[in-house]
Amino acid sequence: MAAKAAFGIQLGLKTAVQHRPRLLLTLHPQDSLPTSSGKMASALAPSSTGMVATQPEPEPADQDLAPLLPQQPGQVSRFAAKARSRKISKLTVSDGMANFGTAISIFNELSDFTGVAGPFLKMGLGVVQEIISIFEEVKENGEACAKFIETALGIYQLFAEDARREGLAIQPGTAAAVLIEPVINKLLKFGSEVDQYAQLSAWRRTFKRSFIKSLVEQHSADLDRSLSLFSARSNFTLVIRSDRALSHTSSTASILAVVNKPGQIEPPQ
Repeated sequence: MAAKAAFGIQLGLKTAVQHRPRLLLTLHPQDSLPTSSGKMASALAPSSTGMVATQPEPEPADQDLAPLLPQQPGQVSRFAAKARSRKISKLTVSDGMANFGTAISIFNELSDFTGVAGPFLKMGLGVVQEIISIFEEVKENGEACAKFIETALGIYQLFAEDARREGLAIQPGTAAAVLIEPVINKLLKFGSEVDQYAQLSAWRRTFKRSFIKSLVEQHSADLDRSLSLFSARSNFTLVIRSDRALSHTSSTASILAVVNKPGQIEPPQ
């Protein structure tokens, strides 16, 4: 009897363990996660024990610019995240977007320079691409917005051409970055405001058309002032060259220290 009772207790414990409630995270093969390049990556990755959830790593350029984003207000940060996720590609002028013809031509030209001009150009083009897509959807105030985009891309054109000519990409923390960061911040602020406008219902947007037009004109005037500051390209070229000189300072410091030791060089007779 004792043996049977013990066996019954063991069987009961085993059954209780097998049927205890568990919290499971179920991932299906069709589930996917957005990557920073705009593509969809599978949320499942093979492992020795089956399939596990993975988190896509940000691209190197996104890692460089990450410190800029937390400094933005919440709405701007959300818009910036959308812009960062865009894959930079050539644009075409769709129906009803004839006003953006010049802006799109400049955009397509600059899209070839993202590798040599650095992450700031990539980020700026991502913001511009997001703004254009919004106006393509709402199809309102296109002429004023196109003027704003052309001005912004004109500034980026100056930066990109100087960076390409000097063979030195604009990286965060450099003197050149200090000049271009305000331009990105202006684009992000404008883009977030336009994004909020686009999320309104059609009849609500009707009452805000004049406000948005005034907003676009205000931002365009602000960028015009920035463009006038950057029009003296020789000044910016000097800034890039100073960044290059600073990058070589550490490598030449040891050489100068050896040469300047007392008695190293005999004075002329």
